[in-house]
Amino acid sequence: AAQCSPALGGPGMPVRWVLLALSAVAIAACALLLWRCPKRPDDLYGWARLGAAVLGLIGVALSCVPVVMVGGCR
Repeated sequence: AAQCSPALGGPGMPVRWVLLALSAVAIAACALLLWRCPKRPDDLYGWARLGAAVLGLIGVALSCVPVVMVGGCR
């Protein structure tokens, strides 16, 4: 739905590239959070941080799939 939004620009704007760039930024932010998590958590807080980072990265990656697979709106 966001891919066909008129708020993203006029008829000549490369909507797909904008969404791909924003998706890459979101994946990079989630990857940074995952990288900053403890590699071997020893308490519940560490496990919660690691789980949230992994689930966030998976969620953002799966929400980016339609942007990659579906062509731009005509």
